[in-house]
Amino acid sequence: MSSEQRTFGRRVLDAIERVHQRYNRAAGTVGAYTPRVVKAAEAILAVALFAMTAYWFVLYL
Repeated sequence: MSSEQRTFGRRVLDAIERVHQRYNRAAGTVGAYTPRVVKAAEAILAVALFAMTAYWFVLYL
């Protein structure tokens, strides 16, 4: 069936299905990378906090 012969409703449903598939792919990609990004951010913040605490101890104690 060519695209000209399909009904408007069928084209809308096909478009919604494509959006749904793209959303699932994007969600899977984000879900795969988010834990690594969060761990990296936590490590950077932990090192920064340790450095600031050490600097404070040296400066004021």
